[in-house]
Amino acid sequence: MLQQRIEIVRTFALSRVYFVASVIPIRKAMLKSFETIIGKYIWQGRLLRVALPEMKNQLLNGGLKLPCLATMNQSLMVSQCLRLIRSADIKSIAHLDFWMGSLFQNCAPHLGQGLVAKDTPEYFLKISESVALLMTSDVLNVQSLKKLNNRIIYRSFAEFPPPKIVEKNSMIYYKLVWRKLWSVNFSMEETNTLYLLINNKLPVPE
Repeated sequence: MLQQRIEIVRTFALSRVYFVASVIPIRKAMLKSFETIIGKYIWQGRLLRVALPEMKNQLLNGGLKLPCLATMNQSLMVSQCLRLIRSADIKSIAHLDFWMGSLFQNCAPHLGQGLVAKDTPEYFLKISESVALLMTSDVLNVQSLKKLNNRIIYRSFAEFPPPKIVEKNSMIYYKLVWRKLWSVNFSMEETNTLYLLINNKLPVPE
């Protein structure tokens, strides 16, 4: 079943990657390789498939909550920076302050007061872009700094396409369709079959 395989991917595969992803940017080639492997495992050779980006949506948006490794990498690295800012680790704070202090000054006024790097390495530039997005959307500010966690950050970055096969140019309100699918007490097999049927991914014989 699709949901069970996604849960296995989340629990036994991606959880190991997250530890590294919190401190190291994952290259696009590696992300593509991961997604190819994940897709093969989830679909088990099935020809008719729902696109992985669509499956990353929340249940009520037509997805199956498949974790997006690229988005998780982005949110984990920002979360790591915020954790260091909130910590009592003076050396880590000073290191972060040197490379990104001026950026965090709006939400952490005690930063950006000392020496600040003139040329920022690509590593910190990548994190800075993500932090700037959070500040622009007002997700990150002085009030939210202490309570902001990775789940909130991930959701603020997560923008995935709706299931285009069924929803494009449709007059049906699909929020209601997805809500009924997940609220009715179907068996796992029935839910799986209905999900594929709604997405027009069920072969005629089935």
